[in-house]
Amino acid sequence: MYIKKYNSEYQKRQSIRLKNFDYSQKGMYFITICGASRDPIFGEVQSKRMHLSVIGQIVKECWNKTFEIRNYCYSEIYCIMPNHFHAIISIEVPPKVSSKSGFVSPSHTLGSIVRGFKGCATREVRKWLIEKYNTNSKLLYPISNIGLKDSIWQRGY
Repeated sequence: MYIKKYNSEYQKRQSIRLKNFDYSQKGMYFITICGASRDPIFGEVQSKRMHLSVIGQIVKECWNKTFEIRNYCYSEIYCIMPNHFHAIISIEVPPKVSSKSGFVSPSHTLGSIVRGFKGCATREVRKWLIEKYNTNSKLLYPISNIGLKDSIWQRGY
């Protein structure tokens, strides 16, 4: 079993989220999500146009699927770049409070929207890698260090 060593730089990172802010409330949120190792896995810019790779196409499909599943939010604008992703998410309907304590289901927060999207894209890329190489062994995507057990995303958003 592989055990990660303590990394003082990583574990001292501060959250960029506003303390005590309700990220499930109605509003528009700008997000940026970086690809793993910032490798250009989503495509490349040629003649001032972005040309999506297979992984970029998968990301696009998963992003659109996100708003089919969650009818309380939408995103009319997003941009897939070679090594990162930008979007504006609009949360329209405030979530229903599920108890007297004011607990809000985490499925209605900005974090859960992003988490669901990132999970979907990672799962679909893994499926594609398995189909492409017809194996379950850990293979690395040719232009990056992405293996079948790795996420295609960096931590956070």
